[in-house]
Amino acid sequence: MDERAGYIKKRNILLALLLCATVIAVMIFVFSTAGNRPEAAEPVEEPAPDTAWRADVEAPEEENRLAELLGDKRPTGEAIVLYYGELQLGVSDGTVDPAALSAQLDAALDGRCTPDQKIEARCEKTSDYPVSFDALLNAAADAVLDEETTACGLYVNGALVGAANDEETAKDALSSFLTAVKSEQNLGSNSTVELRNVSYRTLKTAKRSVMNGSELAVLIARSCNEDVTISGVDYARIREYMASAELPSEELTVRTVVKKNETVAIPFGVQYEYDDSKPDGFSTEKRAGVDGTKTYTYEIVYENGKQISKEKISEAVVQQPVDRIIVRGVKQYLLWPLSKENVRVTSPYGGRIHPITGVWSGHTGVDLAGPASGDIKGDPIYAAMDGTVTTAVVSRSSTGYGTYVIIDHGERLISGKNVSTLYAHCNSITVKSGQAVKKGQVIGYVGSTGASTGPHLHFEVRVNGSMTDPLTYMYTLSIGGDPLDTKKFTK
Repeated sequence: MDERAGYIKKRNILLALLLCATVIAVMIFVFSTAGNRPEAAEPVEEPAPDTAWRADVEAPEEENRLAELLGDKRPTGEAIVLYYGELQLGVSDGTVDPAALSAQLDAALDGRCTPDQKIEARCEKTSDYPVSFDALLNAAADAVLDEETTACGLYVNGALVGAANDEETAKDALSSFLTAVKSEQNLGSNSTVELRNVSYRTLKTAKRSVMNGSELAVLIARSCNEDVTISGVDYARIREYMASAELPSEELTVRTVVKKNETVAIPFGVQYEYDDSKPDGFSTEKRAGVDGTKTYTYEIVYENGKQISKEKISEAVVQQPVDRIIVRGVKQYLLWPLSKENVRVTSPYGGRIHPITGVWSGHTGVDLAGPASGDIKGDPIYAAMDGTVTTAVVSRSSTGYGTYVIIDHGERLISGKNVSTLYAHCNSITVKSGQAVKKGQVIGYVGSTGASTGPHLHFEVRVNGSMTDPLTYMYTLSIGGDPLDTKKFTK
């Protein structure tokens, strides 16, 4: 340690000697040239300065030459020094008005903050050289911005995002950010955007850290990684602040709640009307159906753009559906017992000349035979309606009905009246007494048993035991096709 201290002492002595020698040499040069100068003109008295703070601190020519040799220091002398409070801003060249500097300072701060102290000019001894107006202005601005002030901090999840002059400005900044997010995402007025876990606290901070509303809104957006556009912002200042400040380490959660309407169809129903003047199996559309519409309102929640929930909060019918109306016939008709095409009624119900006896007599049913050139022997015979076989007779006699079947249909055809059907002159039958049969079921085959002159079917309809005209209860004289095919009943 002693050796190092000795070295420093020797170095300082050498530097002092070198400085003294330089000063002596310069002074010798100055005085040797003084005699060669032209005689100075008679001095002219200058007018008095217009302000009290001004002073003549022009450095003489000799001092200027010394300044060139000595650097930024000059021999101590009287000068105008500007102060912000007790903080020295710099030496004035004698032309800087503190009031003008204060006005420029206010303009430079642009209302961001207010200086707590005044700029003053003091005449004092200093070895510093005058600096420019801009340098004094920058020094004054730094002095103001470095002052500590009370502000309102905007915190998210307990971490400071930025500070504003007051809580109202901080809340306006948050509102501006959320509005910008809604605009960027084209959200409607029924949607909301919120930043979760926001709080406001009073804090002490440098004035340079206090943001206006637009700057704080951008700072919030940067912390949330939201790319939004906010006008009237000095982005260079934002970048400078973000480079030095401790921003929240975790990405902030922007919660977006969207109310979305979805319209869906309400399927129309089908109503049936029944017409007892139309046969069973008849069907026609009276009115076409029209779907209705219903609107569901959903609340969809996103966090940082990711959907986390969707909940239906309401529904409303916009248009009621119109049901389709179909008219169905309910009048019961007997099925034709034969299906071979071109079957003809060879003998109707009522009076006739008997084909065997040649005597006029009553005919209790209708005779169904084939065309004149055809033969229907062996064709199937179908049950005209659901019912129960009450009689099933097999006979090779040449008189009467021969082989025949009687089916009891109960009141299926006529309400309150019992109806039965008889099928005579069969070649053979496939049912037995007591057996239940279905409409269209094969019960036998056409023949010519009993009092018959050729293959045909004698078909009777009895209402409460009395013979009636079978054609009254048949849907149509048009035969042909599958007897179970009900399409012929549909218009």
